[in-house]
Amino acid sequence: MYTSCSLAGLSASREKLLYAPTAMNIHLLGVGSVGALTAFHLRRSLLQAATAPTTTAIGQDKIILHFRSRLDKGKEVSLTVEPPGEDSKPETLSGFAQAAVGEEQQEGPIDILFVALKADQTLSALEKVRSRLRPESEIAGGGPSTIILLQNGVGQDEALLHRFFPSSSPSSSSSSSYSGEGRIARPYILLGSNTHGTWRRSAQHIVHAAKGTMHFGLSRAASAADAVSPSIERALLSLKPHTEPHEIPPGYETLQHAYMLLSSPTIRSALHTTLEPSESFAVRALRKLVVNCALNPLSALEGCRNGELLEREECLVKIRGIVGECAEVLAARAGEEAEGEEEGKLSFPSLLTHVHAVIRQTAPNWSSMVQDVRSGRGGTEIDFINGTIVRWGKEVGVSTPVNEELVRAIREKVGGDNA
Repeated sequence: MYTSCSLAGLSASREKLLYAPTAMNIHLLGVGSVGALTAFHLRRSLLQAATAPTTTAIGQDKIILHFRSRLDKGKEVSLTVEPPGEDSKPETLSGFAQAAVGEEQQEGPIDILFVALKADQTLSALEKVRSRLRPESEIAGGGPSTIILLQNGVGQDEALLHRFFPSSSPSSSSSSSYSGEGRIARPYILLGSNTHGTWRRSAQHIVHAAKGTMHFGLSRAASAADAVSPSIERALLSLKPHTEPHEIPPGYETLQHAYMLLSSPTIRSALHTTLEPSESFAVRALRKLVVNCALNPLSALEGCRNGELLEREECLVKIRGIVGECAEVLAARAGEEAEGEEEGKLSFPSLLTHVHAVIRQTAPNWSSMVQDVRSGRGGTEIDFINGTIVRWGKEVGVSTPVNEELVRAIREKVGGDNA
């Protein structure tokens, strides 16, 4: 499922431009529970911003939900979200236009692209829309598109750049084009980490079972963060909604817009979003990777809820082995660069404590990999989770037999090498 929203921002001076003076198109690939929750609160935020008495408010918003096939013959659909809490009442927002994947769209190039798909589905989905990212011929003064990856695992940003934007230039692609007009500009990439508990009653009805957080940081993959200097990143992080924007040079239009959207009061309140420096986010992402390395495959193989892993002695032993290998690999990759507080967060004792804490906090939940196995969809994110540790281990000469066995076991359970 796919979502797209179109927004228009109010004009500002060229030197202090916060939003584009024309409509900006925002698409969401992967309208599962997390994707739909994100789209729902984006729309709430935009609707409230459109009526705010401020010169930086976004108005004229339009959201289009792209489904594999139309839900009905109508032009508009609604989304319903059940907030956390026994006494909370479901809220429905209408006015979402719909379209089927593959339908010709007239909104122009994609300015901001949210990706809330499973990690193993990302590249094939991007293949269908990459030609609609901003082309080099249309980015003068405005900059390239921004892609926001909101999914498990790590390495999707590197895989995306390697496959679709192999050129060493941060604003070119060797193979993509939009409307036949030249090469696609290499996008900016933001990475997201989500801990909200969600599930779907139906395609349009989302249960927000447990409040968590969403953290975002610039990708540090080669040629992604390289295009954003530390001073520009600091300026973006200091932007505040509905206040006079800092002066940021031309070329970062979509990235500014993404930062402002994710830091809006409505989004912060509903989704607990935080935008943080890329270095801090990188450590957060690695800690979450280690949690997923232990929790996801073990719960999938055991067929149990998260908390049951801590009640089984054999699982506790395996968790220590998984975390030990992860800590050794991460330490080897960091080399002499790791130091101080950040280094401590990736040590074996810190990681093991963190893994146990997350498992306890999510004890009643079924992991995403359990759901993948039971759904029969034919794939999991194992290659972007434990598979990443195995790959990194080979690169730095660290043996990872426990993680290798988990990759093999999950592939065997699902069937095939593309698990």
